[in-house]
Amino acid sequence: MRYMTKSFLAVISLLLVISTVLCCFASCSLTALGDAQSSDSSDVGGVDDEKNKNDEQQNEQQGEQQKEPIETALNYDNVKVEDYVSFVEYEQLSISLDSANASKEEALWNAILENAVISSYPEDKVDYFFNQTKKAYMYIVNGNEEDYKLLLKNRGTDEIKMRDEAKELVKKDLVYYYIVRKENIVLTAEEKTQLFDKYVDEYVNAYRYNREYVIGNMTEFIYESMLYDKTMELLLEKNTFTVDTGKADQ
Repeated sequence: MRYMTKSFLAVISLLLVISTVLCCFASCSLTALGDAQSSDSSDVGGVDDEKNKNDEQQNEQQGEQQKEPIETALNYDNVKVEDYVSFVEYEQLSISLDSANASKEEALWNAILENAVISSYPEDKVDYFFNQTKKAYMYIVNGNEEDYKLLLKNRGTDEIKMRDEAKELVKKDLVYYYIVRKENIVLTAEEKTQLFDKYVDEYVNAYRYNREYVIGNMTEFIYESMLYDKTMELLLEKNTFTVDTGKADQ
């Protein structure tokens, strides 16, 4: 798949966070396991009791989460993005590529974001991305606050950095939707119908999802991807690209 929506990319990145965290936490767990094995049997019993409490708390949390509606993607329909975006330059740019094989889409998007000015951020969107990242960490440590703090320390981050990263994700969304609305880019019913099967196949092949699952649960993601592709095609037409031969020869 050539492009993905920024919101969906953020969700995928959270899955990568979980994978990285698992590797990081595994080493911490091995150290803790060695300490526990060197303790007496009464200490081991205490660890078991604590683990059981954590399991019970996790089950209760999962039960509460199942009652909540599942948020599949961030929705900006009711967000006046122009209230947050002060400046975006996205046309008549001259983009320099490192090589003939470099991604025009990535280079263009990075240039647009670099010069974009965001006056403020919708806090609910920042909270969403921040909370998703924190949930990923807390899930790994079974909701244990001390282990959570240790995990952040081992990864060289903290909640201030996590919130800054969340703002960067929101910035991408704000800029993207600003351009979409400024250029009045929409999907027609014909485009949705003609392209749907193609995008379903791309989701199945790229992410190994079951086809029935994609059709039943990811329709909105597919339409978002279609819109993103259409937007990028327009942006590619509105800008020029040159290959920096000096960089290409290095």
